[in-house]
Amino acid sequence: GIRKLEKLAASSSLDAEEAGGRVEELLEEGRATREAWVLLQGGLRAALVLARAGLLSPSLEATLRRDCRALVNNHEPRVRSATADVLRELAELRGTEIFDEYKSTLVRMIEDNFERDQAPASSTTKHTDLMHDTEGWKSLESSLNALRGVVDGCGTAAAAFVDEPLVQLVYRCLSHQNRFVREGGYFTCGSICRVLDEASVEKLSEGMAGHVARGLGDNWSQVRFAASVAVRSFCLGTDSNEGKAEVRPYARQQFGLLVPRMCLNRYYVAEGVRLYSMESWALVMKDQGRALLAQHIAETVEYYVSQSTADNHAVREAACHCIAEIALKVDSNAVRPHVTALIEALMTCFRDESWPVRDAACTACGNFVRAFPEESRPSLEALNELWFNHLSDNIASVRNNTAMALGHVLDAYGEEALPQAAAKLTQMLPRAKEQPVDSLLHKGLENVTSFGVAQKRMHDNDVGRHTDQTQFSCGSLAPKMRRATGCMDHGFSRAKEPWEDSDGAICLLREVVQRYPDHPDIFAVWLPMLADLGAVRGFAHYHFLQERLWKELAVMVKALGTRFMADLAATLLPPLVSTLECENRLAMNAAGLCYEAMREALGKAALEV
Repeated sequence: GIRKLEKLAASSSLDAEEAGGRVEELLEEGRATREAWVLLQGGLRAALVLARAGLLSPSLEATLRRDCRALVNNHEPRVRSATADVLRELAELRGTEIFDEYKSTLVRMIEDNFERDQAPASSTTKHTDLMHDTEGWKSLESSLNALRGVVDGCGTAAAAFVDEPLVQLVYRCLSHQNRFVREGGYFTCGSICRVLDEASVEKLSEGMAGHVARGLGDNWSQVRFAASVAVRSFCLGTDSNEGKAEVRPYARQQFGLLVPRMCLNRYYVAEGVRLYSMESWALVMKDQGRALLAQHIAETVEYYVSQSTADNHAVREAACHCIAEIALKVDSNAVRPHVTALIEALMTCFRDESWPVRDAACTACGNFVRAFPEESRPSLEALNELWFNHLSDNIASVRNNTAMALGHVLDAYGEEALPQAAAKLTQMLPRAKEQPVDSLLHKGLENVTSFGVAQKRMHDNDVGRHTDQTQFSCGSLAPKMRRATGCMDHGFSRAKEPWEDSDGAICLLREVVQRYPDHPDIFAVWLPMLADLGAVRGFAHYHFLQERLWKELAVMVKALGTRFMADLAATLLPPLVSTLECENRLAMNAAGLCYEAMREALGKAALEV
């Protein structure tokens, strides 16, 4: 097939006329019947190979230029896509001849297919009401992509054909119902910005910036990526992918609109959007990113707060990361007037149903308290309540990051915050002793499997199994997560397990020991409690608790240094050795690290069992 043809073309062993004749025969045969579209696709792909190798015969070129008008409107999308690629290659070879020849055709196809066909007059319901958003648009997307290909192929010479009506038609596509049309529209905007000179783009800058800004917040990752490509081209122009390109002056005038959106997409969940946005940030902002965020702090805060309540849980998570970044990296004098609004937004996210959102909000709140202790003080009581609740969250990383946030509170308020933390440690550390052998979470499951899936005792027609269950995002495996509204807290949809209280408390003890190694309760109360926890093994998830215990104890031993006593080590050694002999590798490794820390602090002789 095509790969073999590419090798032959590269080896210069092909005769252009003969190869072109074969491709023309293939295209002719493909036009004969509707079902022979695969021949058309193959012929177009073969023609593309020949054109790129400089082996496009005059006869084949004439055939392609004649047939592409019909093929770009073919019933088969793969044929239309191949036709768009061929048109781009022809535009690279023949320049504006192709634009002049095809502009009116492509524009007419876009306009004719912009709306879907309606139902017959006798029907009471539009048949479009029963169709998916991406269905029924005929060749709209393909025609738009073909237009973009011709613009890219002609390069800067295409500027003569990019007039106001064409730009307005592309703008219409940016708000189209079909996400693939929006995606193609933003890619076309990027192409237009690259081929026009600076003065021409400046005339379009205000409208272009507004449309691109909307695309940077689109709910579909593919559209958001296309808008990210467009914003880079808008800012840098022809040399948008070169590190030496300078930001055009008209783009700087739109930074209040663009900078917050570009910054947020650096944390977006889709990897392609995230990495491309990071690269764009470096190319466009260079080393001025922090200064520009401070300069446009009002617009940035307004946008971040709005995104913290977005319907998309991935956007809410990204907003929390960005708000945390403001506390850590942006000039504090610029941020200080907005601290209250930002903390309120984070506290709403702290009650989110999505645990990554809660996790990000938890960390961000800790950063704000440490950076702005006085401005955060009015919210401290509510924040402490949230933090201590999340210290026993059912997600391990949330428990750990909550403890780290409480450590930031200790940094900010010192001994003023210590009594509350100490009381919680004494209360929560021993809770694992109350853990029942059978977890409530698994009482509805039988120890029987069918094709590897656990069977429930309840019948399939039980209403409870089909009511208020998790929904999933269209086009994604991620579940739809509800944002918090008012005082509603979605973070605790199931009862907490007692061992999770102990697990979170161990993380908090790590933070306290690192900051107050001379606190009297460390050796009198809390470390003996850890020794007791080391012997707790009567429940299904005990190895998670053991892993946490020994991992964090190793950190504590290093922080205590010479304060760590041999008699306490003797109490800890039996459960530590028992963990070293268990079959869970992570717990065994954590116990080994703890043993090494204790040996370093006390010497090998003190640890002989």
